[in-house]
Amino acid sequence: MQKSTLLKLVFLIAVFISFSVQNTEAFSQEKRDTSFQSSFTFGLHGALPFLLTDANYSGYNSVPTCCPTVFGSKSGLSLFPAIGLSIEYQLLDFLSLQLKPNILQFGSKLIAEETVLVNNNGTPVPVIIDHSMDNDLLGFGLDFSLILKPLAQLRIGLGASVHSLISSSFVQEERIRDKANFEFLGANLPDVRNRQEGTIPNVNKLPLFVTGSIGYLIPLTNEFQLVPEATFNYSLSSFANDLVIQNKNFQTNSNGSFKVNALRLGVALLYNPSITEEIISPEIEKEKIDSTLFVKENIEKQKIENEKRLEKERLALLESKKIEQENIEKENLSKLEKENTEKEKLLKNENEKERLAREKLEKENLAKSEEDRLKAEKVEKERLAKEGKDRLAREKLESENLAKAEKDRIDREKLLISENEKDRLVREKLERENLAKADKSEKERLALEEKDRLAREK
Repeated sequence: MQKSTLLKLVFLIAVFISFSVQNTEAFSQEKRDTSFQSSFTFGLHGALPFLLTDANYSGYNSVPTCCPTVFGSKSGLSLFPAIGLSIEYQLLDFLSLQLKPNILQFGSKLIAEETVLVNNNGTPVPVIIDHSMDNDLLGFGLDFSLILKPLAQLRIGLGASVHSLISSSFVQEERIRDKANFEFLGANLPDVRNRQEGTIPNVNKLPLFVTGSIGYLIPLTNEFQLVPEATFNYSLSSFANDLVIQNKNFQTNSNGSFKVNALRLGVALLYNPSITEEIISPEIEKEKIDSTLFVKENIEKQKIENEKRLEKERLALLESKKIEQENIEKENLSKLEKENTEKEKLLKNENEKERLAREKLEKENLAKSEEDRLKAEKVEKERLAKEGKDRLAREKLESENLAKAEKDRIDREKLLISENEKDRLVREKLERENLAKADKSEKERLALEEKDRLAREK
């Protein structure tokens, strides 16, 4: 019986191993790695801009100028390369959205010719004066474009761009072309006058453009591509406002405009990262999900059973702890009652002792208080007697001071009366002497007048 059971067990183990090997081989056959490109593409781009300037103005409103015409159109290659980044997101297989931050230089030197006749020994000679305006315009821009891919490598873009001007300065001057034979009178330089420079007034800080581009993608590796491309920026707004148009009679108006279009020829290096994912067949995935669910269900059942068992153990433990706590509380209560009884007895004895001690202390305090009261009354009587004696002495002293003061007053009055009498007698004597002198002087005056009268009569 044991031998047959052992053979059955070996047979079941062999079947299980065989089934596991077959499932493993099937799974390994169904599983594979798949690589695809990311929806995002990053890159760097650089280009040489060919600028097409439309300068329909003669100067800036707040800057003096003698230019009698507009500068007109000019085209030329800028030596300042346009550089920037490229971020692209694949919307569809044939369509993507592109954002290109870049730095672009829009400045150029504009020249307008003026021919004037100069009197040279009675002969009019034509002299050419070049009115130049050298603008320095550097902007940081953002190009937004939708990239259409009608063919595998061909890329056609259309969108808009906005540029924030980082610098906007100008240098304006008038220069004689034939400086060997002619010069300006009173100018700092013989062949240059009216030189003005500074920041362009009323500059448009955010000029807008319509952007179009065409390029061709050349794969280098699975992730890197090279894209030669041409981009054209068509200006929608003037780079400055309140521009002056002036004619030969120096009549001006403020309807000028200043636009710069740019054709950029360059190349971009793009990076499109690859993403690798593990693909599993639906059958294997379903088996994995079923096995996972079965394991999860068993784990959940085991977890619930463990929780029930732990809850029973916890309740039993709580019950035992509760009974133990009740026994401890009973013991503590009986012990506390015994201690309280002993404390009450002890407290009664201590209270009786304290009462007797308080009564004895109160008697002693009463006797001491009576003694202190008698001493205080004696001290108070002595103080009152001393104060009465001091008061009589002060009253006697005050009466003596009053008598002395009265005597001094009488003496002062007598002295004052005698001095006043003496002064009166002296004043009366002085008045009599003055009257006698006055009578004598009057008599002498009358005698003198009589003598003069007699002399006059004679």
